[in-house]
Parts: sequence; C-alpha cells; structure tokens
Amino acid sequence: MWLAGSILLLSVLLLACAFTGRAVFAVCGSWRRPIAALWFSPVTGLAVWIHAAALLGWTIGFPRPAALAVMALLLALGAWLLRHQWRTLTRKLWLLAPATLAGGFSLFCCLFRFQAFNPFNDAFTYLVHARWLQHHPFREAVTRDILQPALSQVYLYQSGHHRMGASFLLGWIQSLTGSDWPHGVFPAVIALALACGGLALSGAVALAVPARRRLCLVLGLLPGLTLSGITFGAVHAFLPQSFGLAFGLAALASAGAGMWCPAALCFSAQVYCYPEAIPFTTIGFVALVLLRTTRRSALLTLAAGALLAAPEWPRLAHSLAYQVSAVAGVNSPFSAHEALEHATGFNAGPWQDRMSLFFQPHLNLLVCLLVLAAAAWGLRTARRTAPLLPFAAIAAVLFLAWAWFRFGAGNPWDGTRGDPWRQARVATYAAYPAFVLIASGLALLWRQKPRIRPALGILVAFWLGVGALQHYRLAEPRLQTMQEELLCQSDCWQQLQAIQAAAPSGSVSLQGFTLEHYKLRRFLTYILLDHPVEGTWQDDDYLGPNLPPTQRGAPAPTDWLLTPERPLHFQPRPGRSYSVPKP
Repeated sequence: MWLAGSILLLSVLLLACAFTGRAVFAVCGSWRRPIAALWFSPVTGLAVWIHAAALLGWTIGFPRPAALAVMALLLALGAWLLRHQWRTLTRKLWLLAPATLAGGFSLFCCLFRFQAFNPFNDAFTYLVHARWLQHHPFREAVTRDILQPALSQVYLYQSGHHRMGASFLLGWIQSLTGSDWPHGVFPAVIALALACGGLALSGAVALAVPARRRLCLVLGLLPGLTLSGITFGAVHAFLPQSFGLAFGLAALASAGAGMWCPAALCFSAQVYCYPEAIPFTTIGFVALVLLRTTRRSALLTLAAGALLAAPEWPRLAHSLAYQVSAVAGVNSPFSAHEALEHATGFNAGPWQDRMSLFFQPHLNLLVCLLVLAAAAWGLRTARRTAPLLPFAAIAAVLFLAWAWFRFGAGNPWDGTRGDPWRQARVATYAAYPAFVLIASGLALLWRQKPRIRPALGILVAFWLGVGALQHYRLAEPRLQTMQEELLCQSDCWQQLQAIQAAAPSGSVSLQGFTLEHYKLRRFLTYILLDHPVEGTWQDDDYLGPNLPPTQRGAPAPTDWLLTPERPLHFQPRPGRSYSVPKP
C-alpha cells in the first residue's frame, strides 16, 4: 500500500512540476527552444516550488489552508499561461512514466520488499523539520532549553544558518497531502529530485547531440537505476544533496542552451537547497562565460539567480564556512577505482552497502573502463562542444579535488594520509557531470556508428538491468540496522506508527539505550515528538552538542519507560501503577 501510494504521489508531483515549469518556459519564449522546454520543465517547476516553499516556511509555516492556496494559485496561473498549448502538453506526458519509476527505484525496492525505508540516518533531521514546520514558521526561534531532544535539530539549523530549502519542500508536501507525519511522503519527495534530475540529464544530452527522443530518455534513466552517488544519496536520505545536484545540472544545461530564466530559477534553488555545491556550479558558469555564444546567457543567469537567492546569501556564507571545517561522515576507506566507479554508476558507495555493480571487482572495473572508452570514442567527433564544456570543467576540477583529498589532505580520524569521506563526497558530486559526458558520448556513437548499435544497446541495457537487480538485492542490507534495532522483519514502520498511536500521556524515559543503540534512541525522539522525552545524549553527535549540559546526562524520573530490550512497549516507571498500552 505504501509503495502504491508513493508511486501515485510521485506521479502527481512530477506532473504538477512539469506543468508549472512549462508555464515558466511559456513566459520565457519556449517556442524558440522546444527541446529545452520538453526536458527541463519538471526541474524548472520544482525550482519554482522551492522558492514558494521557502517563502511559506519562513513566514507562516505550512498550515494546510495556506499550503493548498499557494499550490492552487501556482497551478491556476500555469493553466492560464498554457491555455493555448493543451494538445501539445498531453502528447508528451508519456515521458514522465519511465522517469517516475527510475527516480524512485532504489527506495521503491525497499518499500516493495519490506514496506519500509531506512530512517536511521539524516532522514531523522529532515523529518523533524517538516513535522515542526506544520505549526511553526522557521523564523520562530527554538530555545536551547527544550524538553524534546528532537527539536535540537531545528535549533541547530536556526543557529547554524544551514540550508532549509529541501526541508521546506518536504513540509509543504506533507501539508498538501494532509499527512500528520512526514515519513509517509518522504520516499516520494526524495524520488522527485532523482526523477527531475534524470529528465534534465536527458535534456542535456539532447542539447549536445541531435539524438532521438527515446534514446535521450533511456540515457536519462542512468542516475536512478545504476549504482552511483545519486542513488547513494537517496537511500541514505541526503535530501538537500539530492535536490541541489539536480538543480546544478539543470542550471548549467539550461544556461548553455540560452534559456537564462529557467537556469536562474534552478541556480537560486540550488542556493536554497545545497550551497555546498555552489562553488562547483560556479566553475561551470565560468566555462560558459568564456564562450562567446553562451556568455550573455551565463551572466544573466548568475545575476538573476543571485537576485532570487538574495535572502539566502548571508546564510550561505555561514553554511559554507561550517561545511569546509566540519568533520563529518565515517572513516570508510575508498580506493581510487572505487571512486571512479562510484562517480560513473558502477559502485554503490561507502558504508555497509558497498557493492560493485557486476559483483567481481575486476569485471566491474573492466566494464566501467569499457563504457568510458566507448563514450570517449563518441565524444571525439562532437560538434556541439558548448553544452558539454561546463560539465567537463567541473569534472576536471573535481578530479583535482579528489587528488588533494587522496594524497594531500590528512585523515581526521586516525591522522594518516587521505580523507576517505571527502573522497566519497567528491565522487558523488562528479556523478551528474560524468553521466552527461558518458551519455552524450554514447549517443554520438549510436548516431555515427550504425553497425555497432546492437552491441551498444546490449551494453546499456545490461548496465541498467544489472543496476536495477542490485538495487533490489541491496534493499535488505540497507534496512538491516532498522530491523535489528526494532526486532522486526517487514513491518517496522507499522510498529513505529503503533507506538505513536499507543503513546500514553506523560513523559517518557529512554533507559538503557547505550551508544550501541544510539540510532534507535535518536529516532524514538521523532516518533515521540509530541511528548517530553528524557535520555542520555552526551554520546550523540546529532543531539548532544545542541542540548544544554543539564539535559545530556542521566534521564530524570518520568511516567513511562522504553528500553532496547522492548523498544515497542511502554512500561510504567517502577513504583507507579499504570496500565501499559500495547501497540
């Protein structure tokens, strides 16, 4: 049921984004660049939504009447602008179906097999944001002295000036659907970023290569179906990153096509969602400025985008300074060939789900090099170099950054040479530029070498098919931590929702949740967001630093207890007699 609802919600969201974006292209003169309007409408509409969500989130939050009114206003304005283009619009709707399935495939496999996605990661932070924003604007300050440890995530983002664009969008969509809790819509929201990014990739290929529409669409499935930094970020709930990287791709490709207005919307949306990637996107714009044919469009994009994101620039400066100095992630060694495979769609990434696409490392590297060689062969004959130049420039700079983190920077965990976490992040940032170059090279080869089309088609189909199979297989290890902590197999979320329904009035103490159970302890604070919660937080790097010292130690006496041995059952505090609700 959750899977069907997520697919339906993603389909509706993608259709509405395409409708909104098409209206933007109508205002900007889309009849001059029909290819750009076809592929970039969804991501442009999504950028408009980010700006609207940011305005709502900062001013009034997301009460449902206001959320519905703003969405109705956007759709009504789009309907008026497109009143003479309905026949053209309906003929292109079939393009959204493959993008819908590919965008959410990595998460949909988890929902299909286990009716769950893994929330024991960054999802915790964004779910807390969305839930709190239903009743509070973000400008309403959260004090540090709070009774609910989960709200420390709101305090952290307010005091640290961190990016909130993706959290605003999640809160808005939760309000639109009428959900009491945001985890029900979370898979569809993060899949929306991948679906729009895949369609933007198809558009980037179409602008660089005079290829058939269906070929561009197939190549646009690469980010969602292969094993790369794009799907790694989705399954690990890197919500701002998923949106920000897609917006960066769309901004550069649109600006290269001369469509500076949609490009400016996407560029400013990236500022709101993921400013960490702005330096690399700026490198792409510098490459466009150096070309006479794209200079005007690139400069207009930068100027208009900077103006649209003006309220966010002071926060961006604070956020970038924090991100540069922060020590985040885990000490997970990442070899050179694994970084290359991760950037090009052949490796699932670091941590517990590290897996080569083709099982055997040597075979995996061989196929990866074969695809890169085929793409390079095709790119040798490219006539339209302007659309590809910004992505080549970003790829080159990211390679230099990877070399520094590999051979120059130190390991912040053990003092050895190399920073493995930042190597993995650089490989993730390189995914979309790498996919643009690879897909364009393969499309050129397909167009210019008809004799090898069968072999090329088999190679791409094999790549996509094995990637889809691996996502299906990886669903189990990706949910392993959640299953072990909750002592369940396939109904974990149902049991968590039962805790919410059965939670008695009064305060709750999380006792016995040592560092071994810190992820469960942390997530229970979200599940019990409407209750005062006590616990031990000094060993939690998410909650502890953002709570006053008096609230980090041993829990104070409360009405109810939860323990790791029985995490789904409320127990009365010793000495008090209560009837214990059963989930």
